[in-house]
Amino acid sequence: MIKILGGLVDGERLFPPLSFAGYPPTGLLRNQYPVLNKDHHFAIWLTNNAPAIADRFSGILEMLRVTLLSDASLAFGRQRENWRKAIVEDVNGALERLFELEPALKPARNAMLREEDVQFES
Repeated sequence: MIKILGGLVDGERLFPPLSFAGYPPTGLLRNQYPVLNKDHHFAIWLTNNAPAIADRFSGILEMLRVTLLSDASLAFGRQRENWRKAIVEDVNGALERLFELEPALKPARNAMLREEDVQFES
């Protein structure tokens, strides 16, 4: 059961404050700012499943948090123009491992990110 407390889904409490916000209807998971679109299908899946992931696979959840919420200007030592591709590859790699370890967490709808889900241009 997913609880909503004070307007937050339980899973949102496992992320820094203001990690999720409503976006204009763009279809993006995130733009150049490290804030996730709370209405994107991936963000909904993530916040609904974050407590279960944290209980059994805390390292994977931490990797998802760090990767998804990092400032694009830091770029993990990668060149900024390659960062969008790298973030998608890193997140999808973590998801593939998670689904191998716990197939029940795999959503009915494909949760894998596409490069079109993230945008870093101003």
